[in-house]
Amino acid sequence: MKKSLTITAAKAVFAALLLLVFTHSHAQDYSRIRLALNGGWGYRLGKTNPNVSESYKDLLNGMRSGAQFGGDFLFYLSENLGIGFKYNRFTTSSQKQMDTLLTAKINTGTDFYGAMFGGRIYNKKYTGALIINLALGYLRYTENGVIPEGPYRATGGTLGAAWDFGYDFQITPILAIGAQLTGFSGALRSMKVETNYGTETRTLPDGQSESMVRVGATAGIRLTL
Repeated sequence: MKKSLTITAAKAVFAALLLLVFTHSHAQDYSRIRLALNGGWGYRLGKTNPNVSESYKDLLNGMRSGAQFGGDFLFYLSENLGIGFKYNRFTTSSQKQMDTLLTAKINTGTDFYGAMFGGRIYNKKYTGALIINLALGYLRYTENGVIPEGPYRATGGTLGAAWDFGYDFQITPILAIGAQLTGFSGALRSMKVETNYGTETRTLPDGQSESMVRVGATAGIRLTL
């Protein structure tokens, strides 16, 4: 259900971008370049594996929310439409007292790199703009942990998608501040796992892929040149 909502949101963003293709622009002095630096919060929507113990469920659920930061570069071909690149990093950590001798700890990091298609609609006075972006690219996942079975490191990657819906407030001709809602989607179907006993590639069973679906909110500064 949550995954379908994220997919529906991405489709809505794509539809809005297509509508911008038919928007006629009369302005001659709009900015060609938008460089945005963002930071904020994210929340993973994927379900926790129901087959793990309650202690592990608490540990895994503790990794749902975390910090995210990143940057967007867009070159606008017209006032309303641009192309560019998106980077985002999302990190989480969780720990759980498993027994009197061991506290289990897990740290994760998710990096997104993607080509981006951007839409922009200025207000009448050009003091702000509605921003709608859609990106397709690669999601890289890393996980480092210490659990009762021993320390481990897991890595994996998959195709992913991202969308933004936000607003920029122009402060000077070249500087703005903005805030946006963000979403990411993707699913890991295999991971390379390194332990004290060696390295192996684990393929996840059908229906148990590691969901990379998340939503969040960020804010930051923008250079508009």
